[in-house]
Amino acid sequence: MLLELTVNASWYLSTGALALVPLAIRRRWSRLEKTVWREEESYWKSLAAGDVNSYLRLFHEEFISWPCESPRPSDKPAVRQMLENLKKSYRLLSYELNPLSIRVVGDTAVVYYFVRYVVEAHGEQIEDTRRISHTWIFQDGGWKIMGGMSSTSPVTANHQPTS
Repeated sequence: MLLELTVNASWYLSTGALALVPLAIRRRWSRLEKTVWREEESYWKSLAAGDVNSYLRLFHEEFISWPCESPRPSDKPAVRQMLENLKKSYRLLSYELNPLSIRVVGDTAVVYYFVRYVVEAHGEQIEDTRRISHTWIFQDGGWKIMGGMSSTSPVTANHQPTS
């Protein structure tokens, strides 16, 4: 991964998202930033496998986030309950991660990326693109997600930037 934007350049070009990425964040990742990104990948692999316990092991005990589906921030027990409920009617079929920026300062990392995914819900396939931010902290020998936020993407369903 030489440049943050070369991970999936075709996605950026086809969606118009490249215009949304400031030049200031186009830089090489450090070894530590690559390590944090691998943790993000583990997050999605666990989610895709439906492995709630492995997924939640990535979260700090004091974790708090604000998923775009929630009217207010959620903590770790609320995320567990949400996942258990989602497993009953949703199945993640595929996902594509498109990192934009990672910064590590001391024992804290901040990650921003797009995720495009397809789920099956009630016999229907639904595709969506979201913007994700996670704040990770290094504690007890490993990286844990301390906070996060997701929002719908400025890229519409047909992958064109909104104005």
